[in-house]
Amino acid sequence: MVRASVNLTVASILISLATSMKLPLSTTYVTFMVAMGSSLADKAWGRESAVYRITGVITVIGGWFMTAFTAFTVAFLIALIISWGGVVAIAALVLIALYTVIRTHTSFHKKEAEKKKIKRLADEDLHAKNIMTKCSLEVRNMLKSVVDVFSNTIEGLTHEDRKALKNVCKEVDGLNVDAKYLKNNVHNTLLKLQEEEGETGHYYVQVIDYLREMAHALTFISNPSYEYVDNNHKPLLKIQIDELNELRNNVTDLFDTIISTIEKNEFNNIPNLIEKQQGILDITGLYRKNQIKRIKLDEAGTRNSVLYLGILNEIKNFLLQSINLVKAQRDFVEYQLNNK
Repeated sequence: MVRASVNLTVASILISLATSMKLPLSTTYVTFMVAMGSSLADKAWGRESAVYRITGVITVIGGWFMTAFTAFTVAFLIALIISWGGVVAIAALVLIALYTVIRTHTSFHKKEAEKKKIKRLADEDLHAKNIMTKCSLEVRNMLKSVVDVFSNTIEGLTHEDRKALKNVCKEVDGLNVDAKYLKNNVHNTLLKLQEEEGETGHYYVQVIDYLREMAHALTFISNPSYEYVDNNHKPLLKIQIDELNELRNNVTDLFDTIISTIEKNEFNNIPNLIEKQQGILDITGLYRKNQIKRIKLDEAGTRNSVLYLGILNEIKNFLLQSINLVKAQRDFVEYQLNNK
């Protein structure tokens, strides 16, 4: 409150004084620097925020010079084009302006739709009856998206479908946005939960971490796959396609069982899930050995090997995270039931 009062009072006085003296000044810069000074005085500059505050000062000052230079250059070029081109140049500039406005409008609505989607997810979560319901909803939705994206990635890669892989990369970006939002808002979410559910908060944090790691693993599968196909590298070998398709089927079957387990809150089959997971990991290890043999026999190129081994490694990563996630879900469900 003291800092806010100082900011408003000092900034208003300086702006009013300079204006009365007919001095040119930036109200934004004055207000910004007053806030910087007051925050420095009350020791708000910690190691976590100092670098951002200094960067902010540099950005504001640098923005002055950049905007001035940009405005000068653009105004000069437009005036020069109109002077040389006359009516034709004016018509062309008007068309460019219309195109820019329409494109900006479309892009704005797209971003707003994404923000509304994320806000809707957050609102659904925060209005959930308890943390068990909240976490179950997040886990179920994320896992369904994960298995769909993984399956589409393998299918697009094996069929060399560039368009499909590009769409998959966009879906993965969306998953990462959702996972990052949940991760960044863990603190606020926990504060809004009922006090009697506070003991289960650390389970919720664990689940969000596992979801984030799974989204990262998918990123390192989809993006290299798209780049490989987009650069027109040699297609995968027939044996590699067969191996990836088998992995896709096994992973899909495992995730379907995991999703069913979380929806029903029946965790007695976790040993069965672990057994399935271990079976897939064993197959993944076997395929890794097969790929190494192909490298030694000069049957697979460098880029092919880097992509294939990378996919196998990331499959292993998100398989491990998925079982950890189920265990975390089981722990706080049991905690809830035992403390009712």
